[in-house]
Amino acid sequence: MDKISSYLISIILPVYNGEQYLAKSIESCLQQTHKNIELIVVDDASQDSSLNIAQNYAQRDNRVKIIRNDENKKLPASLNIGHKVARGRFITWTSHDNFFAPKAISRLLQTILEENADICFSNFTIVDEQENTKGYYHYNDSNSILMENIVRACFLYKKSVFIEPNAYDEELFKIEDYAFWLMASRKFKFCHLAENLYSYRSHQQSLTAKKTIRQFVYEEEYNERVRIMYFKFFKAFEIPSLDFISTLFKDLHLHQKIDVLNFLKKYSTIIEDLSQVLEIYEERKIIREIDIRIRANILRYEKNQNLKTLMEVFKNRPQILFSYSRRKSLKIIEKCIFQQSFKRKLS
Repeated sequence: MDKISSYLISIILPVYNGEQYLAKSIESCLQQTHKNIELIVVDDASQDSSLNIAQNYAQRDNRVKIIRNDENKKLPASLNIGHKVARGRFITWTSHDNFFAPKAISRLLQTILEENADICFSNFTIVDEQENTKGYYHYNDSNSILMENIVRACFLYKKSVFIEPNAYDEELFKIEDYAFWLMASRKFKFCHLAENLYSYRSHQQSLTAKKTIRQFVYEEEYNERVRIMYFKFFKAFEIPSLDFISTLFKDLHLHQKIDVLNFLKKYSTIIEDLSQVLEIYEERKIIREIDIRIRANILRYEKNQNLKTLMEVFKNRPQILFSYSRRKSLKIIEKCIFQQSFKRKLS
């Protein structure tokens, strides 16, 4: 057995009422080209045949281990339960409705070792209920983890990553994965593998689908959890305006309406407050992402389309207009002037 093959990989598979797709997910784990795995199925008090399906696989393959929760504890708690019994030096987890490509674990592990990284994530395919391809997720390296979950669905990480950030935050259901990566990003090295190694199934019963009512309109509880996530993250940096910064990043992340005029007036103070964060992360990337999302906010919301906002852009952050797409910049100027003229006519 070579050195790579000797590494035990723990795959944690939380399931709750997942009988429709569970077998496919389990088989994708057991059919990995990297055979030295343990599959820990955490049944979260399912009321369907999920437990029976998992038990059937456990009888046939001693790499499958089953944990049954006495009550429904939800995803982050189930992940923590699985991680605490995991014996592997490297860990990943998957959902009962998604599935790995056969070489996924092998390629992720190989890349972590080659890059001397702690966490490796890959691209993936988006499929529907019948496994028809609907799209792809390709990581864009201009995106910052401070603004969005760049890791997404397919990943492998050292067990130490789980120990250091204090596991998955059980208060942050539906955003526990992003919170985990965000906290881990302060200490650990990430690397990306530009290969499609996973299939993410998009359907109405998935947790991701239940986050939104329509585009950029989220459940109130989800909004608050995102704010708490940022609050906990920024608290470690002793930022003076912690409440304001946490709310700002929540709104930027979720593309919510922001008072752009007020933001621009406070711009230099905001950047100063974020100085410790900008020293650790890529400053140019973060500021670029803020610029792009502020531009989109002006274009999307009439409240921000006025001459005062436009003049404040010129005064405090002209790069918002002059460092990006000329066409969209002209549209921002046009909307601000038009809306101002329109409001004057109405009055």
